[in-house]
Amino acid sequence: MKTVLIVGHPDLRSSRINAALLEESKSIQDVHIRVLSELYGTGSIDIQAEQDAVAGAAHIVLQYPTYWYAMPSILKRWLDEVLTRGWAYGTGTPGALAGKTLRVVTTTGGAFDGYGPNGLHGWEYEAMLVPNHGSAPRGGFQLNLM
Repeated sequence: MKTVLIVGHPDLRSSRINAALLEESKSIQDVHIRVLSELYGTGSIDIQAEQDAVAGAAHIVLQYPTYWYAMPSILKRWLDEVLTRGWAYGTGTPGALAGKTLRVVTTTGGAFDGYGPNGLHGWEYEAMLVPNHGSAPRGGFQLNLM
């Protein structure tokens, strides 16, 4: 089963954890890696190439650091431009990615105890993943958060 890893870190040179996760992923068989910052930077996303990459996979993994309680803009742009209505979801029938597994691997620079009602951030980390919970069933994905 092929897995496509979509890495949404905008600058892996400044990363410790996401860079280490990416490096480890390179040794896993049947993982096709797409590092958005290397492929596109601030340029146009090749929508057809990205749709082809995820359409041929059984599993799609989004890997990213949490920036200001959300995913980085390069990954959000990828989602907006690649997972389009009529292709990935929308017309009353399953989209091109229905039945695939969507896994989300995300990191934060904050300590675990900073998340929760009495922590620095005031809510559980899970609350920042609500967009993933909404997007997954819309596209017919089975969602796994890591």
